Amino acid sequence: MFVPQSFESRDVVKLVGVTERELRHWADLKIMVPEIANAVGRPGIRRKYSFQNLVETGILKTLLRHGLNLHEAGRILKKYQESYKRHLPGPLYLVVQGESTSFIQSQNGGKKTLMAKLEKLLDPDMDQDAFFVVAIHHIQDRLRSQVGGLDQK
Repeated sequence: MFVPQSFESRDVVKLVGVTERELRHWADLKIMVPEIANAVGRPGIRRKYSFQNLVETGILKTLLRHGLNLHEAGRILKKYQESYKRHLPGPLYLVVQGESTSFIQSQNGGKKTLMAKLEKLLDPDMDQDAFFVVAIHHIQDRLRSQVGGLDQK
């Protein structure tokens, strides 16, 4: 499947379900800065996002939908970005529980191993005021399939 090398703001809006205003705001706050071209202070220059930016925008939007504020979601996204640089291929789950954030990778052992790790995090003796899992690879797959519907650039 062909995946474009870059995405303009209008593509990100269409694929992720964010608004142009959100994208500008996140770029101004340096939470989600376009990797390929940032238009800051340059009239006529369009922001251009990489596919990885697209995935990160999807993660950020998902975190906000789950009730985190922008500051919290931005901190978690930064942890993901740092983790992504060291990340091996395979499904990666972002687990958010109260103040702690974990990245769990399911490699050898697959779903059974992943569920054991998640159950450990769900221990009822732990103080859990908030818990949810963002399956990052699902966001990637969904966006990759949607990208196939865009005109090739």
